[in-house]
Amino acid sequence: MEIELANKVAIITGGSKGLGRAIAMEMAKAGADPVIVSRDIEALEAAKSDIETTTGRNVLIVATDLSKRGTAEECVQEAVRQRGQIDILVNCAGATRRGDFFELTDQDWDGGYALKLHGAVRMCRAAWPYLKVSKGVVINVAGVSLRTPTKDFTIGASVNSALTTFSKSLADLGIEDGVRVNVINPGYIASERLDRRVDAIVRSTEQNKDEVHRDLLAGYGVPRFGKPLEIGEFAVFLASEKASYVHGIAIDIDGGASRGQ
Repeated sequence: MEIELANKVAIITGGSKGLGRAIAMEMAKAGADPVIVSRDIEALEAAKSDIETTTGRNVLIVATDLSKRGTAEECVQEAVRQRGQIDILVNCAGATRRGDFFELTDQDWDGGYALKLHGAVRMCRAAWPYLKVSKGVVINVAGVSLRTPTKDFTIGASVNSALTTFSKSLADLGIEDGVRVNVINPGYIASERLDRRVDAIVRSTEQNKDEVHRDLLAGYGVPRFGKPLEIGEFAVFLASEKASYVHGIAIDIDGGASRGQ
């Protein structure tokens, strides 16, 4: 099934690395012109070079911290100034700290919500008038931990739940305004974030990386980790006319780990 996003302008937050970069790459392959947003200018430039070389599409980079007030509006205005329109918004930015609940600080909680939830809310608010004109699409990337919360991921699970509920509320407005809103909940994906978690476990135990991988998969109940490409390809589908009747849902891409919980 060939999917076209020809001449669509797609803003992807967290687009310099990991899932965000994979989504930007796949959207560019489908013909979109990505606007990738991150705090890390070097990572943005590397992603821009890779995507442009691979796809031939033009990539705009915006280096900013979306956890800060005012930056979402500036990001959207820069995209509109240089691209003239916004057709797709993917909120993929945000990481939350794991750990013992009683050791997580107020600062950890504030930081966990500031980018992944509040940043996404502000980006949706700033981009909405342009998405309304283009009859565009919002895709918020949360996480399957909202289905399977654990004691070491109290911040992440609650943020993902909040982002999903916000998205469903926004989808109700989207019916009126012609903007489709959906959520992707990735499971364990072979990415830099997973690598960091594995390295932390290795440092705190006597296990090697292969043993950690085996134990994580066994605990998760799936035979393999997902691939960033798989998230990227699904995001392209959700952004396309092929998914024009898909609205207001949260889709788990986790190899069946949550089993519809």
